[in-house]
Amino acid sequence: MKRLLWSIILLCHYQVVLANDTDSLLNVLKSEISKKQFYDGQKQYQIELLKKRLAISKSDNLNSQYLICDQLYKEYKDFVFDSAHVYAEKLLVISKKLHSIPKQYESRIKLSTIQLSWGMFKETFDNIRQIDVRMLPDSIKVHFYELKSIAYTDLSLYNTDKFYIQESRAESIKALDSALMYSQPKSYEKYRYTAERLKISGRNNPNDFSLIQYW
Repeated sequence: MKRLLWSIILLCHYQVVLANDTDSLLNVLKSEISKKQFYDGQKQYQIELLKKRLAISKSDNLNSQYLICDQLYKEYKDFVFDSAHVYAEKLLVISKKLHSIPKQYESRIKLSTIQLSWGMFKETFDNIRQIDVRMLPDSIKVHFYELKSIAYTDLSLYNTDKFYIQESRAESIKALDSALMYSQPKSYEKYRYTAERLKISGRNNPNDFSLIQYW
């Protein structure tokens, strides 16, 4: 009887602690949400500084312009998609003026990332087809194959024909295999791509060791 009583007391205590932890997390979340305007203001301030730097950048200093536009793209990417698209296009224009094939390809990857988020499949795949992945450093190859995988996954969700769904999934898995191959061992990307591959292939078993070759 005493053991049962102590078990009940401990269980009640655990529930109280859990409830308090949940309340604390909710309070933190509410606090951060209330600061959204402050964070947005900070980001906008940083963006304005970058725009001023771009405005005073010498017209013949293309490398400087490229770096600033790249920073603006990154600032806008998860903030204002329209503006991110504008600066991705600027990156592509500047990279062509620089006659830098790797920069052109990297710019196309960034441009396609925005286009894909808008459901612009044709434009995305047009850009993907123009990229010779052999010209990219391994760190960028990872992003290329990630983009390609997401594009085919999204396409499979958009298609209604079973044949094309399976074909798109197969291409997505193939691209993920390449992303896994080029991602750093034990990195966040490695874990994320592995989980995504298992999900797409329908194998969610945590004890599935079929991907051990990538580790």
